[in-house]
Amino acid sequence: MRKLTRGGIEMPFNPGTKIDRGDVLTIVGARKAVERAVALFGYADRKTDKTDMTFMGVGIVVGALIGIVTVRLGAVPLSVSTSGGALMAGLVCGWLRSVHRVRSSRVGSGVVARNVEVNDAKLGFTAGMELSAQKARILLMLALTRTSDVKKLQEYFYQY
Repeated sequence: MRKLTRGGIEMPFNPGTKIDRGDVLTIVGARKAVERAVALFGYADRKTDKTDMTFMGVGIVVGALIGIVTVRLGAVPLSVSTSGGALMAGLVCGWLRSVHRVRSSRVGSGVVARNVEVNDAKLGFTAGMELSAQKARILLMLALTRTSDVKKLQEYFYQY
Protein backbone atom coordinates (compact mmCIF):
# COMPACT_ATOMS: atom_id res chain seq x y z
CA MET A 1 0.00 0.00 0.00
CA ARG A 2 1.47 3.30 -1.06
CA LYS A 3 -1.13 5.86 0.00
CA LEU A 4 -4.41 6.21 1.95
CA THR A 5 -6.73 9.08 0.99
CA ARG A 6 -9.79 9.95 3.06
CA GLY A 7 -12.12 12.67 1.82
CA GLY A 8 -9.49 13.87 -0.65
CA ILE A 9 -6.85 14.24 2.08
CA GLU A 10 -3.81 11.99 2.27
CA MET A 11 -3.74 10.28 5.68
CA PRO A 12 -0.83 8.73 7.55
CA PHE A 13 -1.16 4.97 7.95
CA ASN A 14 0.45 2.05 9.75
CA PRO A 15 -0.38 -1.67 10.08
CA GLY A 16 -3.13 -0.89 12.64
CA THR A 17 -4.93 1.75 10.55
CA LYS A 18 -8.67 1.10 10.12
CA ILE A 19 -9.87 1.33 6.53
CA ASP A 20 -13.32 2.96 6.28
CA ARG A 21 -15.94 2.93 3.55
CA GLY A 22 -15.00 5.54 0.97
CA ASP A 23 -11.27 5.50 1.68
CA VAL A 24 -9.11 5.38 -1.43
CA LEU A 25 -6.09 3.11 -1.25
CA THR A 26 -3.24 3.44 -3.71
CA ILE A 27 -1.64 0.04 -4.01
CA VAL A 28 1.22 -1.24 -6.11
CA GLY A 29 2.40 -4.71 -6.95
CA ALA A 30 2.06 -7.52 -9.42
CA ARG A 31 -1.08 -7.22 -11.54
CA LYS A 32 -2.71 -10.39 -10.14
CA ALA A 33 -1.95 -9.36 -6.55
CA VAL A 34 -3.45 -5.92 -7.15
CA GLU A 35 -6.56 -7.49 -8.75
CA ARG A 36 -6.99 -9.76 -5.69
CA ALA A 37 -6.69 -6.73 -3.40
CA VAL A 38 -9.28 -4.84 -5.46
CA ALA A 39 -11.68 -7.81 -5.17
CA LEU A 40 -11.11 -7.87 -1.40
CA PHE A 41 -11.45 -4.13 -0.70
CA GLY A 42 -14.00 -2.85 -3.22
CA TYR A 43 -13.65 -1.60 -6.77
CA ALA A 44 -10.81 -0.06 -8.75
CA ASP A 45 -11.08 3.72 -8.78
CA ARG A 46 -8.73 4.46 -11.62
CA LYS A 47 -8.15 8.07 -12.65
CA THR A 48 -10.15 8.73 -15.76
CA ASP A 49 -12.11 11.50 -17.37
CA LYS A 50 -14.67 9.05 -18.73
CA THR A 51 -18.05 8.28 -17.20
CA ASP A 52 -18.97 4.69 -16.36
CA MET A 53 -21.86 4.66 -18.84
CA THR A 54 -23.03 1.17 -17.89
CA PHE A 55 -23.39 2.10 -14.22
CA MET A 56 -25.07 5.40 -15.09
CA GLY A 57 -27.37 3.86 -17.71
CA VAL A 58 -28.55 1.07 -15.42
CA GLY A 59 -29.23 3.65 -12.71
CA ILE A 60 -31.33 5.80 -15.03
CA VAL A 61 -33.32 2.83 -16.36
CA VAL A 62 -33.99 1.41 -12.88
CA GLY A 63 -35.02 4.86 -11.66
CA ALA A 64 -37.34 5.39 -14.61
CA LEU A 65 -38.93 1.97 -14.02
CA ILE A 66 -39.52 2.90 -10.38
CA GLY A 67 -41.09 6.16 -11.53
CA ILE A 68 -43.51 4.40 -13.87
CA VAL A 69 -45.25 2.68 -10.96
CA THR A 70 -48.51 4.42 -10.10
CA VAL A 71 -50.45 3.88 -6.90
CA ARG A 72 -54.11 4.84 -6.78
CA LEU A 73 -55.48 6.52 -3.70
CA GLY A 74 -59.17 6.33 -4.43
CA ALA A 75 -59.56 7.98 -7.83
CA VAL A 76 -56.26 9.88 -7.57
CA PRO A 77 -53.19 8.35 -9.26
CA LEU A 78 -49.93 8.96 -7.35
CA SER A 79 -46.47 8.56 -8.86
CA VAL A 80 -42.95 9.93 -8.38
CA SER A 81 -42.72 10.17 -12.21
CA THR A 82 -39.93 8.81 -14.32
CA SER A 83 -37.78 11.88 -13.66
CA GLY A 84 -38.37 11.58 -9.90
CA GLY A 85 -37.45 7.90 -10.06
CA ALA A 86 -34.28 8.74 -12.00
CA LEU A 87 -33.44 11.37 -9.37
CA MET A 88 -33.86 8.83 -6.56
CA ALA A 89 -31.72 6.32 -8.48
CA GLY A 90 -29.10 9.04 -8.96
CA LEU A 91 -28.96 9.62 -5.21
CA VAL A 92 -28.57 5.88 -4.58
CA CYS A 93 -25.93 5.45 -7.31
CA GLY A 94 -24.07 8.49 -6.01
CA TRP A 95 -24.17 7.03 -2.53
CA LEU A 96 -22.79 3.72 -3.81
CA ARG A 97 -19.79 5.50 -5.37
CA SER A 98 -19.39 8.23 -2.78
CA VAL A 99 -17.14 8.91 0.14
CA HIS A 100 -19.76 10.85 2.10
CA ARG A 101 -22.89 12.66 1.05
CA VAL A 102 -24.02 15.89 2.70
CA ARG A 103 -27.39 17.33 1.78
CA SER A 104 -27.44 21.13 1.95
CA SER A 105 -29.19 24.16 0.52
CA ARG A 106 -27.96 25.49 -2.81
CA VAL A 107 -29.69 28.84 -2.44
CA GLY A 108 -27.76 30.20 0.54
CA SER A 109 -30.67 30.15 2.96
CA GLY A 110 -32.94 27.54 4.42
CA VAL A 111 -32.36 24.62 6.71
CA VAL A 112 -31.80 21.08 5.44
CA ALA A 113 -32.75 19.16 8.57
CA ARG A 114 -31.88 15.55 9.28
CA ASN A 115 -34.46 12.87 8.39
CA VAL A 116 -37.05 15.36 7.09
CA GLU A 117 -37.10 15.07 3.29
CA VAL A 118 -35.37 11.68 3.22
CA ASN A 119 -34.28 9.14 5.81
CA ASP A 120 -30.69 10.33 6.24
CA ALA A 121 -29.96 7.80 8.97
CA LYS A 122 -30.95 4.86 6.77
CA LEU A 123 -29.12 6.18 3.69
CA GLY A 124 -25.97 7.23 5.55
CA PHE A 125 -26.33 10.90 4.54
CA THR A 126 -25.34 13.89 6.62
CA ALA A 127 -27.72 16.86 6.80
CA GLY A 128 -26.00 20.21 6.20
CA MET A 129 -28.43 22.05 8.47
CA GLU A 130 -28.23 25.81 7.74
CA LEU A 131 -24.91 25.68 5.86
CA SER A 132 -24.71 26.48 2.15
CA ALA A 133 -23.33 23.77 -0.11
CA GLN A 134 -19.93 25.49 -0.24
CA LYS A 135 -19.64 25.84 3.54
CA ALA A 136 -20.88 22.26 4.04
CA ARG A 137 -18.13 20.98 1.73
CA ILE A 138 -15.45 22.85 3.69
CA LEU A 139 -16.77 21.60 7.03
CA LEU A 140 -16.94 18.04 5.67
CA MET A 141 -13.33 18.19 4.46
CA LEU A 142 -12.18 19.43 7.88
CA ALA A 143 -14.32 16.88 9.77
CA LEU A 144 -12.97 14.00 7.68
CA THR A 145 -9.49 14.72 9.02
CA ARG A 146 -10.88 13.64 12.42
CA THR A 147 -13.39 10.88 11.65
CA SER A 148 -15.30 9.12 8.90
CA ASP A 149 -18.12 7.97 11.18
CA VAL A 150 -21.41 9.35 9.83
CA LYS A 151 -22.88 9.96 13.31
CA LYS A 152 -19.83 11.96 14.41
CA LEU A 153 -19.83 13.88 11.12
CA GLN A 154 -23.47 14.83 11.76
CA GLU A 155 -22.51 16.09 15.22
CA TYR A 156 -20.06 18.51 13.58
CA PHE A 157 -22.88 19.84 11.40
CA TYR A 158 -25.10 20.30 14.47
CA GLN A 159 -22.29 22.09 16.31
CA TYR A 160 -20.99 24.39 13.57
